[in-house]
Amino acid sequence: MRIFVWHFCRNNLPVRYKLRDKGVILPITCPMCNTDVEHLLHVFFDCCFAQSCWQHVGLNYDMSEVYSAPEWLLNKLQESAQDEILKICTTLHGIWFWRNKKIWGNKTTTGAIAMGNSFLHVKEWKDAKINNSGSEKQQHSDTNYNLQKWTPPEVGMYKVNVDASWFPGAETFSIGMVLRDSAGCFIEGRSLTLQDTEDVLEAESIGVREALSWVMSRTERKVIVETDSKSTADAINGQLEYVTKVGHSIDQCIHFLRLMPDVSVKHIRKQANRVAHGLARLPCMINCFNVFTFPPTHLVEICMLDVSFE
Repeated sequence: MRIFVWHFCRNNLPVRYKLRDKGVILPITCPMCNTDVEHLLHVFFDCCFAQSCWQHVGLNYDMSEVYSAPEWLLNKLQESAQDEILKICTTLHGIWFWRNKKIWGNKTTTGAIAMGNSFLHVKEWKDAKINNSGSEKQQHSDTNYNLQKWTPPEVGMYKVNVDASWFPGAETFSIGMVLRDSAGCFIEGRSLTLQDTEDVLEAESIGVREALSWVMSRTERKVIVETDSKSTADAINGQLEYVTKVGHSIDQCIHFLRLMPDVSVKHIRKQANRVAHGLARLPCMINCFNVFTFPPTHLVEICMLDVSFE
């Protein structure tokens, strides 16, 4: 987001008016409303989509006498409180993100969903920053080492680790899952590739749903499903209100858990989810999945480190 704000303040964002002025042949109208020329003030403030975003976050600015959006933002960065600055930058970044989704993928959404998604990303970033700050203070301690390391479940129980691999603008996203027992033995792994989704939060929630569906089809019943997406785990466990766009996947996860009372979903650190992450990065055909009865060669060392006592 800092890079985006830097480009905004330097008037370097490639809006259509600016590109046309540089000789690029393309439509000059705003891709979100198709009613006016796309320049900074329009796309971020005057466009009906932008106005719905600002209305949803509870910010109302009179832009009638503003002639330079970069200058306006620079003044806000100098004069406003930190909370308001974060709110402004998150809103601007969310508007720009969905403007690009419209241009490159013809994806549209409402202002409420766009802002809910943007502010969830900021919350995850702040949570991760707090966790990382705490880790740095104890980075040489055994306690911190254990927090970052995968731990086997209790005897008689199993763990499924799941992770999603998603990149902005990609047409597909991938999911990796691994099932291990109390000794840390690799029982089975899976990777699958699905059609494009809106963002990483939706991809992570679909990943947990697919992991629970996989558990449902197997004989193991006392299972802990671990994901490194805290927002997804919190939403499934009722500790976070989720946005509409991922609601269907979250509701399906909750339904699976009701059918399997001995199965739970928990959040873990990203460092403890490396095997699932590695599986998610493996190539796979769209709407198909790979099954691994042994860990792939490049993940053998990570699997061994996960069960080591050092």
